[in-house]
Amino acid sequence: MSKVCGICHEAEAKYRCPHCPTHYCSLVCFKSEQHTQIHQNSQSQPDQLVKEASPAPRQSHEEEPSLFEKIASDGVIRAMLKEEALQFHLHTLLQILNDASLTGNSKSGGANSGKMASQATLATEDRLSIMNMKLSDLRVGGIEENSLVEEFVDRVLKLRAQSACD
Repeated sequence: MSKVCGICHEAEAKYRCPHCPTHYCSLVCFKSEQHTQIHQNSQSQPDQLVKEASPAPRQSHEEEPSLFEKIASDGVIRAMLKEEALQFHLHTLLQILNDASLTGNSKSGGANSGKMASQATLATEDRLSIMNMKLSDLRVGGIEENSLVEEFVDRVLKLRAQSACD
């Protein structure tokens, strides 16, 4: 079943706004004032999620959460992670990190364990390099530029900077 344009509610929706969940049929609908209002409303929702999902203040005797915990519990990050497009791109990056076949090195056992350990380290570095290239392509100015990935990375970097200041 095809979706109906979320702006004019008449034509079949062929596109999805990269910034909000609105589906639209044409550039005219995308640039309409109604879409601008929908987009502004959807941007305010993550802020509301942050307020609702904010954890209770920690007692002074408790440890501060790790950077990973801060990122994982952030309401804006959680809202972004519900987007299938972002899930797809993050899954692709994880596959690159976990796929030893990308570097041509296998992890089979053998007598040269020291040599294999250095090859495994090299393979990991190679996969990290490939993953970084893919991420660069997904960010602003890259050949696969994706605004959702850019917003996600910006949010993670902002949380990292806040964590460094704490």
